[in-house]
Amino acid sequence: MTDMQILLAPLGNVPEGKSSASLAVQRADYVEQAAQGKAVIVKDELAKADDSVSTDLAMVESQIDDLANSEGNSFNLQNVINVWFDRQEQKYAVGEIARRAGVQLNIDSAATYGTIPDKIVQMFINSAETKATGMAKLEVAKALDQATGVAGSISKDDDVKAAEIEEKATQILKSWSENASAIDFLFKRLFTKVLNRVVSYQTRLGNVGNDLAQKSVMLDRVSASLRARRDMVKKDLLQTCVNGLALESIIADARVELKRLEKELKNAVGADRGPINELVKDQQTFLQILIKRLIDLKAFAVKEIGLYSIIGTIHASVAVIRADVEFTRTNLIAALGLQLGLVCDIVSALRIAKASQDVRHAEANASGAVGVAADALQKAANSALLDVQTTMRSLEATIAAASRGIQNTRDNMDKVEAMQIETEARLGQLVADLGNA
Repeated sequence: MTDMQILLAPLGNVPEGKSSASLAVQRADYVEQAAQGKAVIVKDELAKADDSVSTDLAMVESQIDDLANSEGNSFNLQNVINVWFDRQEQKYAVGEIARRAGVQLNIDSAATYGTIPDKIVQMFINSAETKATGMAKLEVAKALDQATGVAGSISKDDDVKAAEIEEKATQILKSWSENASAIDFLFKRLFTKVLNRVVSYQTRLGNVGNDLAQKSVMLDRVSASLRARRDMVKKDLLQTCVNGLALESIIADARVELKRLEKELKNAVGADRGPINELVKDQQTFLQILIKRLIDLKAFAVKEIGLYSIIGTIHASVAVIRADVEFTRTNLIAALGLQLGLVCDIVSALRIAKASQDVRHAEANASGAVGVAADALQKAANSALLDVQTTMRSLEATIAAASRGIQNTRDNMDKVEAMQIETEARLGQLVADLGNA
């Protein structure tokens, strides 16, 4: 499988919802390891993405510096077309370059040559799309916060806390050990109280899981937006390359014309030199404008190539977050819900253990009277009680792990948000620097 397939795959299977101590511990271990494993994978993937974006930005900055120092000669636009585009697009480029190279430019019209049309600019900076994707992330984060809150409430609630239930049950058994009817009544009341709390939390977890299932679909909108922006960048990259290659042809013609005028100026004498000298200066200015624009276009092509890669990296990061959200809403919440169900079993099991122990004591006394050893029966009673205590300890481990896993998912979303903001800020600064060059 690819790295992404491994990332998106579930981490193991949730153990079945049975009440034995071994399965309870197994379930607690599963949640702990799965949450930690998923957190490590996501953290590593996002760290690699962050490094990749930084590398791409540094490369863009370096290449733009090289372009400025070499007057554009260090970057070949034709190579970009040959590598990035298919045969049909290459064929289109050949015809379009020839057509645009035939355009007659002057000092005034050269100012707008190769600039992005206003309509395309609006598509790139579509604030409505930015708002929609941002709101989608906020909605998912809000649902994750609710999941974190439920898990946090469970961990703090004494009515479902294993240690507290064990203590209450122990007090009942200690204080009413000789009154079977009182023990039965008090255990039923304890069971009902615990059951109500458990059902309430299980319902809330179910609602949060369903809400996350709906909200995580919003992350598809973010992915779709990033794909659309990436496609726009690639389409505009072709236009940038075509404009640049056509401009190279126009510059070559302008150089020829400048040489002709310089030769004519050299041969002119007297008053004839004045008008020709002005033509030479105008042609030199015109050529400087064209060369500067060619450097701008090549720098913009470099920037678009970097931007294409960066958007792809962030798009992959959103996929990582989507996998993390899906894992949270299914595996973690399911395991926590199953483990909560054991709390009710704990109360019942404690009651059974006590009753079983009483029976075994009575049997041991009776057996002892006729000379039969009672060690095996006593061991069985102690084992039953130990089994229940092990189950209770596993519950708190499950709650803690699930809560950490949910919070990790929320933190990871913040990480992608910060990555996008930083990238956009640095790219914006590159644009500003280019415009001031």
